[in-house]
Amino acid sequence: MMVDAEADRVRPLPAWVLLKESPKGDVTASGLVIARPLTSNTVYGEIRAIHVDTERELGLHVGDTVVIREWQGGRWSFTGEVLLLIGKEHILARVNVPGVV
Repeated sequence: MMVDAEADRVRPLPAWVLLKESPKGDVTASGLVIARPLTSNTVYGEIRAIHVDTERELGLHVGDTVVIREWQGGRWSFTGEVLLLIGKEHILARVNVPGVV
C-alpha cells in the first residue's frame, strides 16, 4: 500500500484509489485557473493513496496526476481536506505534461 503522509489514515482496498481533485483548466503562475470548455467533463486528480496491487496493475504511483470522468466516486473529509475515493475503472489517463493541470 502506497500513501502520502497526509492520507496515511486512509488505506484504499484493492481496485480503489484516493485522489485530491485539482482545478480544471490551465493554472497561471499566479494561481489563476483558466477554464477550458473542452474539459468541462474532465477532472484531474493527484493520487494520494493506492493499494499496491492496483499500483502494479495500472502503473500509477502516489503523486501521479490522472484524468477521471466528472462526478465519479465519493468525496470524503478524511484528513481535514476533501478527498475523492474512486474505483480504478474510472481513471482514464495519467498526465505527464507539466502545466496541463
